[in-house]
Amino acid sequence: MLAQFVAKHNLPFSLADHFTKLAKQLIPDSDIEGKFTSGRMKATMIVKKALTPRLDANVVQLCQNHNFSLRK
Repeated sequence: MLAQFVAKHNLPFSLADHFTKLAKQLIPDSDIEGKFTSGRMKATMIVKKALTPRLDANVVQLCQNHNFSLRK
């Protein structure tokens, strides 16, 4: 969800590193802290490998089913 939030709002992926550190401070429970791993690299890979192909397929489908034009 964090990776999707970063991509949707056009935020830098470095935000994921900072958010991870903040979340570990906000949630001091050691069980949760150990499971909460995210960061810039993980967010980047989620967007590139999971979100982008799905969204690209949606764009292709829209282009196939609707008229569109390209302008300079």
